[in-house]
Amino acid sequence: YIMLIKKNKGRKAGRNRIIQGLSMIMVLALIMTSSFNYHGMVAYAEENTTQFAGGEGTEANPYRIETPAQLNQARFYLDSAFILMNDITFTTAHFNSTAGDEPTGENFYNSGSGWRAIGTAEYPFTGTFDGNGHVISGIYAIAPQTYDKRGLFGCSSGTIKNLELTNGMLSFTSTYKYSMGSLVGSNSGTIDNCSWTMDLATQQAITGTLYFGCIASYNEGLVNQCTGSSNLLLTQDISQTNISSNAQKIGGGIVGFNKGTVSNCATEGSTQVANTFLQSFGGVAGSNDGNIISCDNAMNVSKSSAQLGYYGGIAASNQGLIDGCSNVGKIVGYREAGGIAGYNGGKIQLSNNQGAVSAVISFSEAGFYEAVAGGIAGQNTNIISKCYNTGLIEADGGYDLKGKAYAGGIAGYHLGSIFAWY
Repeated sequence: YIMLIKKNKGRKAGRNRIIQGLSMIMVLALIMTSSFNYHGMVAYAEENTTQFAGGEGTEANPYRIETPAQLNQARFYLDSAFILMNDITFTTAHFNSTAGDEPTGENFYNSGSGWRAIGTAEYPFTGTFDGNGHVISGIYAIAPQTYDKRGLFGCSSGTIKNLELTNGMLSFTSTYKYSMGSLVGSNSGTIDNCSWTMDLATQQAITGTLYFGCIASYNEGLVNQCTGSSNLLLTQDISQTNISSNAQKIGGGIVGFNKGTVSNCATEGSTQVANTFLQSFGGVAGSNDGNIISCDNAMNVSKSSAQLGYYGGIAASNQGLIDGCSNVGKIVGYREAGGIAGYNGGKIQLSNNQGAVSAVISFSEAGFYEAVAGGIAGQNTNIISKCYNTGLIEADGGYDLKGKAYAGGIAGYHLGSIFAWY
């Protein structure tokens, strides 16, 4: 019995020695394949100092970006993490087919056609980009002739945060359908604490569908704590008859078309839409089918040509939820204009308007349309709850009064329900 116990102890000791041996082999393998910090007891893979200023592309040790060329390299590492180490400024020379001190190439200079967005619909950006409080200025982007999504990022389902864009240029060409945003073309991830500051004047020919947003043109994800400060003059020199019958042209100060959530965002500046460039524009979103929560607009929005559409301080058209929002901007539109939404088919609650709202009659060969202006919504077909208006509301039926004009402190034309208003 005593001998048996000693034998079992011997077997146990042997197993322990085998385990210890295997552990030593694993440690040696780690040392051979890593840069091992013995004193800190942390092992790191070799940093990428060829395409970037360092880093591994992980959340703990992201790729570090210091130059325009390194920013361009991000398109080849779509699932990685990045951090901006300083401000980056682009010049006209960066987007010529031949340039100065930067390496030339199809992906960067795009044969003189402007910045090629990072991430596509087929291969979206899925990583993390931390602007680290820095600024990227001078991006020049051209929307192509085919369906595409353009911006600094094309399609993103990752996270983009702490970044400011300034002094860029967005150019549009005749096309079938595309989304154009200064930061992201199409977002299904998270955009947090980003801003857009830009003065833009453009005259382009657009025959197809356009979603235009200063942060994201199309959003199915989350846009949070973002700001836009801009003076936009958007014009289009093209006959209305050249536009596809089902083409939409929708723009917004933060997002063009929202199906996700936009929260805690703010806009200021002015937007003037001339001729037939956009049918509808909203201070925060052009069209909202999702949620807009706790957003403020101080942007003045005006339409200077007689094309019917929707214009609103928060959303041009709302089919979703607008909650806890405020407008102090001046809203002027043809057909329907509202301090919060030009048209409301969803729900607006706990929101207020303090800006002046006016609607002007639209005319077509078939006759006059109505001018509809409301402090909260130009036209309401659903629910407005616990909202108030203190702004001046006006509707102009035309110099010969052939058109119909509707103006209301809460809704200009009302077919839905209004609760607890003043």
